[in-house]
Amino acid sequence: MLYVGKSDIGKHRSENQDTFVALKLCQNLVLCVICDGMGGVNGGRIASELAITAFVDYAKDAFMPFLNLTTDLFDYDAMLMSGVDMSEILIKATSAANITIRQRSAFERKLEGMGTTLIAAVFIDDILYIANVGDSRLYVLKENFEQITHDNSVIQHLIDIGRISSAEEASKSPYRNMLSRAVGAEDTIETDIYMLDFQFGTVLMCSDGLYNFMGINDFIPQIEESDDIEKLELAADKLIEEANLGGGGDNITVVLVRKAKEG
Repeated sequence: MLYVGKSDIGKHRSENQDTFVALKLCQNLVLCVICDGMGGVNGGRIASELAITAFVDYAKDAFMPFLNLTTDLFDYDAMLMSGVDMSEILIKATSAANITIRQRSAFERKLEGMGTTLIAAVFIDDILYIANVGDSRLYVLKENFEQITHDNSVIQHLIDIGRISSAEEASKSPYRNMLSRAVGAEDTIETDIYMLDFQFGTVLMCSDGLYNFMGINDFIPQIEESDDIEKLELAADKLIEEANLGGGGDNITVVLVRKAKEG
């Protein structure tokens, strides 16, 4: 499995409030997380950094009992037999991130109101688990990039109930940048969990600074040819470059994960 992460400030922001990690915890377990912070001067950056750290620390501690140090493999079957559920781990990891942000903002009043999106992916053997809060996204490349996550945003809610019916209308709406859910916004947090087969293919995770400023499907051929780490890095660089050419109106973060078909 190949994976790469890239982040860029964009063209119109004074700082990069996006944070990401892409970690191989053992031979068959990879954890990737993107947080897109919000909340005034420094608040968004601090929120995204706090959330990433708290989420990853909780997840790593929860995974540890099932890591076989001799074989360097995660024992998924042992986890299931013990009664531990991966979805529950991701929900509790997100809650840990939420509590951490709430505690910091209560202690430091100038940070009150800060928060962040959070999109996390856990790749275990042929299974992909996803946790999502906010409007950062995860796509799976099939014939086109298929969006797996559902945005927690006001604009998405208006689309869902039929109040908005076109991409052009959505792009002009005064609600287009408003989240309906964010880590750190409330004392408790609801996390969307997804699980799907991932035997081979490509996953794209990104903050809204990517998909709001470029046509992702225009670069499928280049990504499909990314069969080594150098090419995957070039593909990530190209996606960021195109988002900047499309206006670069926000911070841009991309994580690409590619799993080759065996044989």
